[in-house]
Amino acid sequence: KITNGKIRTQLGFNTNSSAAISDCDGNVMFYASSDIVFNSVGDTMENGILMINADAGSAGTGKSAMTLVPTPIRPYRYLLFYMNVQDERNTLGLNSFRYAEIDMLANGGLGTVVFKDSLVGNMHIATCNLDVVKHANGVDFWLVTTPNESTYHCYLIDSNGLNQYPIVSNALSQIQSIPLPTSIEEYHHYGNVRFTRDGKYLLVTGILPSQNSASILRYDFNANTGRLSNPIPLVFTSQMPSKHHSTAIEISPNNEIAYFISKGLIGSTYEQNLWQLNISTRATHKVSLAI
Repeated sequence: KITNGKIRTQLGFNTNSSAAISDCDGNVMFYASSDIVFNSVGDTMENGILMINADAGSAGTGKSAMTLVPTPIRPYRYLLFYMNVQDERNTLGLNSFRYAEIDMLANGGLGTVVFKDSLVGNMHIATCNLDVVKHANGVDFWLVTTPNESTYHCYLIDSNGLNQYPIVSNALSQIQSIPLPTSIEEYHHYGNVRFTRDGKYLLVTGILPSQNSASILRYDFNANTGRLSNPIPLVFTSQMPSKHHSTAIEISPNNEIAYFISKGLIGSTYEQNLWQLNISTRATHKVSLAI
């Protein structure tokens, strides 16, 4: 909730990514939108201009993602991860995955960005998916991303900060007897990744329409090692309307239900449906339709 502030975004910029942190009472401490970090009163945080759109070349294009993680041991410090993808093949070299650290003890609780725009890893990214889950030890965190169409990278965040050497899990070669898209562009580019809060599963959306292909996958996740395994299709493209693909997904607090959006271009208009999915039984039904 916002009590004495205002929510701001950058008009004219790529605003399909944002992240926020609140205290135990639900009061927003700070948030980030597009290429700016804002404090609790809606002003730009000290040193809060990020490089995400500078890399993009032209604002308002491509796809971006953000997420925030409290640092283990020092709960007043936060890591903000942000990425921008201009094209899945990265032909112009503009795709980037970066992070910043925020100190909320500074400036009377309004915070400051201690450092920013540090690169994560040493490889170019082709997709734009991020999520975070607690380590099995209950203190550290895992950050997952899909840098390309064939792998998942899980980065450990512990008392030493971000470990730049990820645990790598192969995405496609583990999947057997599941019809899959054949082109790079048909995997993950439009989708999302979401952990169940108990760290047991990772759900993946975003495969573009291909008759009978898997549209949402569920992976087993080992919260001790950071490895993914045993992909199981939960939803097939054939279960959704023609030309639809799965996009955004969120998971209920009890880890039993997932809510996802399917989207498709019907004529000159994008049609979007909201669906409810039982993660264990795979039962799916449409909740509503929005144009």
